Amino acid sequence: MRKRGLDFLRSIAILLVLIVHSSEVFRNYGFSLQGKWNLGNMGVMLFFVLSGYLIGGILINELEEKTNYITVLKFWLKRWFRTLPNYYLFLLINIFIIWKFKSSSYNELFDMWKFAFFIQNILSTFQKSIFPESWSLAVEEWMYLILPILVFIIIRVFRVSIKNSILIACCFIFLFSISFGLYFTFINPDYSKLHFSRGVIFHTFSNFYSIAIGVFAAYLNFYHSKVIEKYHLNLFRTGLAILFFYFPLFYLFSKYFILLQYSVVLSFFLMIFYFALSDLSWIGDGKVWFVIKWTSLLSYSIYLNQNIVIFFINRIKFYQNPFYILSISKIIIIWGFCYGLAFLTYKYVELPFIEFRKLIINKIK
Repeated sequence: MRKRGLDFLRSIAILLVLIVHSSEVFRNYGFSLQGKWNLGNMGVMLFFVLSGYLIGGILINELEEKTNYITVLKFWLKRWFRTLPNYYLFLLINIFIIWKFKSSSYNELFDMWKFAFFIQNILSTFQKSIFPESWSLAVEEWMYLILPILVFIIIRVFRVSIKNSILIACCFIFLFSISFGLYFTFINPDYSKLHFSRGVIFHTFSNFYSIAIGVFAAYLNFYHSKVIEKYHLNLFRTGLAILFFYFPLFYLFSKYFILLQYSVVLSFFLMIFYFALSDLSWIGDGKVWFVIKWTSLLSYSIYLNQNIVIFFINRIKFYQNPFYILSISKIIIIWGFCYGLAFLTYKYVELPFIEFRKLIINKIK
């Protein structure tokens, strides 16, 4: 059953990313949201925390029902049938674009094999010009793989309870990821955002912490639900305050971006409990909620198609109007194609594989 609060957060996350990327059409007028408070990355961090909360809840429920290797297999099947079909579809589209429209070398095309195994931001410096949105998906897929294995090992080998195993796994992954990120940031004397954005910010291991903290949120909501229900409003207010102070601090201390990013993830962690428990009745069930619901449903497909849509729209030669009207028109076209293409892939790729997933899982005992 879908939770309205989490759908709201998911729609906010994808809108942050889409707004930032589509704002590039204003660059000729000296305006762009790229790098402004790092809003696009905030959207991705929100996706990570949400993803952690959802997979944490799924894994806890599955393990509490039955603890064996079948549980882990079912978890993987649920995630892979949900995420991989669309991913590989857009990977093929990106390979075609690179081959047909971009002056890429043979080595760049050959390197695309890394994307098939989600190691593009582990083995080498991630290239933003090639399937740029895939870096975050690599983080999630590796987390889907590692988390249940680690929890299962702790349960079976060390004979620890499910509750404590989840907590230990979260703490281990969180501390490893934070340590990795801080080490590879501050041992380098160049803290500039450009250097940082090409290195550790996109690395798979340095982003595990944001998903792990989402899993920890699911742990708290499952095993300490009464405490969360009692204090979720206070946690929300604290998270909102941290997020409020982030914006001025970004201007003052942007070279310590990794520390600021940690504060953003902390704020999302504190606020997620409110949205997980609230039905957002103040929004109602009218047109506003209709847009929010469908934005949430299409968010994964929009995330995958946005850069492709922007690439092709930018290739079209529009009349060079000196005012903002042209750029606003381009944004409307970009958003229209993003939502339209997302609806098609959701209907004809995501949903069929979700139904097929049900058939496969029902056959596994």
